[in-house]
Amino acid sequence: MGEYKIDKNVPIPKGEDKPPRNPLHQLFLEMEEGDSVLLDHESEAQIIRNWLYQRDVKKKKKGEREIWNITCRTQEDGCRVWKVKRKLDE
Repeated sequence: MGEYKIDKNVPIPKGEDKPPRNPLHQLFLEMEEGDSVLLDHESEAQIIRNWLYQRDVKKKKKGEREIWNITCRTQEDGCRVWKVKRKLDE
């Protein structure tokens, strides 16, 4: 094992906002409130919903009161998803 020097009091640089890895997440971020998109499968809507849930947990811990959600409706040709805003109860 090589020799390493332990440094003290080195500040941690602020992290950069990274784009989402999943293209469905990026698609949601590009949508505006009330916009909708037709997805091929309902499972794709669940991917977005799970991702939003994880983000919301972090936002709630920071005290943010406004979060995004989706509304889904199954159609013959896929699943339509709308971007909607949800306010947390005061």
